[in-house]
Amino acid sequence: MTGIVAADSYAEAKEAGLNDVEASIFTLAYALGEYGILNTGLGEHILPELRAERRRTENMLKALA
Repeated sequence: MTGIVAADSYAEAKEAGLNDVEASIFTLAYALGEYGILNTGLGEHILPELRAERRRTENMLKALA
């Protein structure tokens, strides 16, 4: 998910007139920020389905082991 949004932010940065280096730095900062938020308790409230999928995967692996 972060990758899709980061690609969109790069396109938006280019449309706003940033050069390639500036747009890349902006996109990297945006992706790191979003990744950080989604990996906190706050991210669990924003997109709870991300944690639900992770829990299902972990439970399935435990059942197989």
